[in-house]
Amino acid sequence: MNDIQGHWAETCIEILSQQGKAVIALTAGLGFTPSRSTSATLAQSFSDAATIPVYAKDTVAAAVEQQLMVNYPDIKRFRPNKPATSPSPAGYAYDSYLQDWPAWVRSGYVEELLVQIYRRNLSSFEYELTVPAMVSARDRIPTGIGVLSGLRQDFMDSELVAGQVLAARQQGYAGVAFFFYESIWQAGRESVAAREAMVRSLFPTPKARPTLNSELPDAAS
Repeated sequence: MNDIQGHWAETCIEILSQQGKAVIALTAGLGFTPSRSTSATLAQSFSDAATIPVYAKDTVAAAVEQQLMVNYPDIKRFRPNKPATSPSPAGYAYDSYLQDWPAWVRSGYVEELLVQIYRRNLSSFEYELTVPAMVSARDRIPTGIGVLSGLRQDFMDSELVAGQVLAARQQGYAGVAFFFYESIWQAGRESVAAREAMVRSLFPTPKARPTLNSELPDAAS
C-alpha cells in the first residue's frame, strides 16, 4: 500500500492488514466465498500458505480475491499467528477501524482481549466496563482493561489511576495494562514516593496469568 503514507490511519491500516483473523471475520460477515481454487489462490498469494489453518483457508482466499487485504510490508507472507492489536471500546473500534471485536469474540477468533479504556474521569470509565459487549467478552474469555496512566507531558493523578484499576477488579475483569508503562512512575504533581506507594498498594503480591478457555476451537490459537 504505497498510497497511505502520511494518512491519519496509516499505522492502523498497516496493523489491520497483517491480522489474518480480523480479515476472516470481515470476509465471513460480508458473505464472500472464493470463486476459484482456494489452494491455487493461496499458493499464488503467500509463500507461507501452508501455515494457514484449514478452517481459515476459504475465507482468506475470498478476502484476497476481493482485495480486502494486502499484507504490508511483506505482501507474500500471511503470518497467521501474528498477535493482534489491542482494540478500543466496541463502538469506536468499529466506527473508526472496522474492528468488530465483539463478533470475533463470539466466533471464537479471540482467546484473550485487552480493551483500551482511556478516560480522564472515573464515571465514564466505569460506564464503559458495563457496556454489554464488554460484559459478554469478560464472561467468555480473559478480558483485561487498558488504563491511561499518563502521557509524556500530561500526568494522571494516582487517585484516578488507582480508582480505575479497582473499578476493573470490582467488575470482574482479568487484569489491567497501563498506557504507557513508563508514565506509571512519572510523579506529576505528586512525589515519586507517593506514586510508588500507589503502585505497591495496587499490586502487593504477584498474580497468576488467567487461564485461557480450553474449550475454544484451535482456530483461536
